[in-house]
Amino acid sequence: MAFIEGSYDIYNAVYAFAHALHETTFQKIDNLPKDNGKEHDNSCKK
Repeated sequence: MAFIEGSYDIYNAVYAFAHALHETTFQKIDNLPKDNGKEHDNSCKK
């Protein structure tokens, strides 16, 4: 992939931001309560 002058810096900044956002999102998911292995039934009951 050929980069014009300056675009490589933009690519690296976007990549770093996306990586940080990904890590932050999964840290939040990993810190959710596990409910001691109980399974949730999220289907609508009528």
